[in-house]
Amino acid sequence: MAQQTAVEWFYQRILAEDIKEVFEQAKAMEKQQITFAYNDGANAMVSNKYKGMKTYYNEMYQSSQDKADN
Repeated sequence: MAQQTAVEWFYQRILAEDIKEVFEQAKAMEKQQITFAYNDGANAMVSNKYKGMKTYYNEMYQSSQDKADN
């Protein structure tokens, strides 16, 4: 199952809860996603398994429905 981006999560939660709290949570999620992406990229370069940004994004965040639409 694809991971949800911080923006997708924010969109789903924005109407359901306190906007400021949701915004702060979304910022924390984005920071974590950037950290993971950086570490994954560094590890891929060291192990010679670099796939490219688009492939990485699709593997991590693109849902199966989005893949079917493309």
